[in-house]
Amino acid sequence: MVEIALSTVKGNIVVTLKPFGYTLQLKHHDQEMRLLPPDLVGRLKFRHLRFVVTLAETGSMTRAADHLSISYPAVAKTRSEIEEALGTRLLIGRGDTATFSQIGELLLKASRRVIDELGCVSEEISAVHNGLRGHVSVGVRAPDALRWLAPRVVDFCNLFPGVSVALKGELHEGLVRGDVDIALARSGPMRIDADLDFHALFKVRSVVVGSGNYAQEPLASWEWPSLLAERWVLPPAGTPLRDRFDIYLRDHGYKPPAHFVEIDVALAQAAMLRAGSFLALASESAAADLVERGLAQIVMGKITALDDCIALIWKSTGRLHPAVERLRQFLLDHKSG
Repeated sequence: MVEIALSTVKGNIVVTLKPFGYTLQLKHHDQEMRLLPPDLVGRLKFRHLRFVVTLAETGSMTRAADHLSISYPAVAKTRSEIEEALGTRLLIGRGDTATFSQIGELLLKASRRVIDELGCVSEEISAVHNGLRGHVSVGVRAPDALRWLAPRVVDFCNLFPGVSVALKGELHEGLVRGDVDIALARSGPMRIDADLDFHALFKVRSVVVGSGNYAQEPLASWEWPSLLAERWVLPPAGTPLRDRFDIYLRDHGYKPPAHFVEIDVALAQAAMLRAGSFLALASESAAADLVERGLAQIVMGKITALDDCIALIWKSTGRLHPAVERLRQFLLDHKSG
C-alpha cells in the first residue's frame, strides 16, 4: 500500500510517497519538478556498504557471499535492502555479467570512501589504545630530576613521535587535581596522598655550599654550631630536603638556623648566593654547577643523613592512559644513571 502525504514548504508543494521514502517537490512559480533522494543515512548500515564494496571486488553475488562468510540468501537479502533504500536497482543485468547501475556506482564510490576513512580511524584508535598517540603532562621541579628527565624525554619522543610531552611545575597536588599525569620529586620523607604510588629512580646526595665570605673559609674550619649561626638559604618547610635537614639537626641536638631565607625555586637560590654571603643545601650535581659558575664553594660534603631519592609518582587509582603508561614504563626501564 502506497501512502501519499501532501505539504507545502515555502510556497512549494511537497508530495511524499511512503514507504519508499521519495519526496516529489513541485515549485509553484516555475512548475519545476524534481525527485529528492530518500534518507540513506538512517536506512543504510555499515554491512550494506561492505557488501557493495565486496561485490565490486569479487564480481558476483556468490563470490561475495563466500568472501563475507555468509549464505547466498543473506547477501540476496542485503542487496534487496539496499535497493529498497535507494528506490532503484543496484545492478543492471544478471549473473557475472551484471554491472552497477548509475546510482549503484555512486553508492560504490561513497562506500569505498567511508570504509577507507573508517580504516584510518581504526588505525588511529589502535595507536591511542597502544600508547602510540596521546599527550602526557609531567610534573617536575627539582633541578636534579629535570637533568635526569630531559634526555630521556628526548629519547622517548624520538621512539614515539605520536606522543607529545609537556613538563610542568606541579607535583603531588597536581597529580591529585589531574593537572599532571606523572611527576618526579624527592621521595622522602614522603608525604604522599593515599591515591598515589611511587618508585625510586636514582639517589641524590646533598652538601652544604657557601657563597661570598663563606666560600673563602677553609673547609676544615667549619663545624655545625658555627655553620648554624650564619645566614642560610633554605627550601620551604615541609619539603623532603628541608625535612631531612631538620630531622638531622634535631637528632644531633642542634637548633635550626636562626637567620635564613626560604626559597622554592632553584633560580632563586642561585640569585641569593650571587647577591650575598649565604650558606645553602644543594645536591652534589647542583653544587658542582654552582662551583663551575663561580657562585659558591662546597663547605661541607658527604652528609649521608640528607641522602634522598628522586621518585616517579603516579595515580594508583584507575587506569592510566596508554600513552601515560608507556612513558611511565619507559622511565622505569631507564631509571639507572
